[in-house]
Amino acid sequence: MKEKSRCFIDSNVWLYLLDRDIENTKYKIAKEIVRENTVILSVQVVNEVGNNLRSPKKPFHYSEDELMEVIHYFFSSYFTFVDMTKEVYLKASELRKRYGFGYYDGIIVAAAFVGLDTVSKKLNNS
Repeated sequence: MKEKSRCFIDSNVWLYLLDRDIENTKYKIAKEIVRENTVILSVQVVNEVGNNLRSPKKPFHYSEDELMEVIHYFFSSYFTFVDMTKEVYLKASELRKRYGFGYYDGIIVAAAFVGLDTVSKKLNNS
């Protein structure tokens, strides 16, 4: 059996997956990404997805009950979460200085770097 790749999945990919237009090509690609990879998440991604799903300015229009189902899904045993540590926030600062990311985007990118590195170290030590 082929080992799954570790993949940090950003908010936009989740929003494509949670879009109610399931005929959308982006939905199909997002579904494949989640299904075929070991998923790494950060709480900031969950925050952004939840905000977008409930925003009256966005096309999703999820109810609070539907959002709760999404939250249960994210925090299921299927996914690994990056701990939001000092290391993540300092890495985010470095990335914002170097690449000009916005505050929250810097946190998400830093969480991806730290999360994938942490998972890689854990696998190598087992």
